[in-house]
Amino acid sequence: MNIKYPSTYIQLYSQINLILGVGFFISGVLNKIGIMSTSPNSKGDPSVIFTILGTLFLLVATVGLLFTYTKDRQSKTLFRTGIQSSGKITRLKKHTLTNWGNKSPVTACFTYSYDGVTYNGKSNLYWDTPPFTNGDCIHIYVDANKPANYLVHDKVV
Repeated sequence: MNIKYPSTYIQLYSQINLILGVGFFISGVLNKIGIMSTSPNSKGDPSVIFTILGTLFLLVATVGLLFTYTKDRQSKTLFRTGIQSSGKITRLKKHTLTNWGNKSPVTACFTYSYDGVTYNGKSNLYWDTPPFTNGDCIHIYVDANKPANYLVHDKVV
C-alpha cells in the first residue's frame, strides 16, 4: 500500500483533526442512539458534547485543508510563472518529535539570491530520504513581485 504523507505541518494537523472530528462525531451519534453508553456519573450530555467537539475538529480540519489546497494552487502557478533561481542547501533538519508510523520527516534549509538580496527558505517535509544533501545546489522558483515567495524544485542542479 502506497501512503501519501503530508508535505506540510498544516496538512498533517488537518489530517489529525479530521480523524479526531470523525471519531468524536460518530461517538456522539452512537451515544445519542444508545449504542455507546457512558458512565451515569458523567456531567452533561455526552452525546451533545462529543458531537460539538467532533464538529469543531471537522471545522478546523476543513480550514486547514482549504488553506493547503490554496497553497498548492499557488505553488503550481509559481512553478509556471516564477523566475528560476538557484539555492544552496545549508542544513537538513530531521523532525524527530514528528512521526508517521516509523518515519520522521526532514526539512531542507537553504539560501537563495534574487536581485542581489539573499533570502533564507525551507522545503516541505520529506518523509523518505530527501533528493539532495547538505551543500547541494537546487532550483528555486521565485515570485518576481514578492521574492520572499518561493517554490523548491526537488531536483539537484
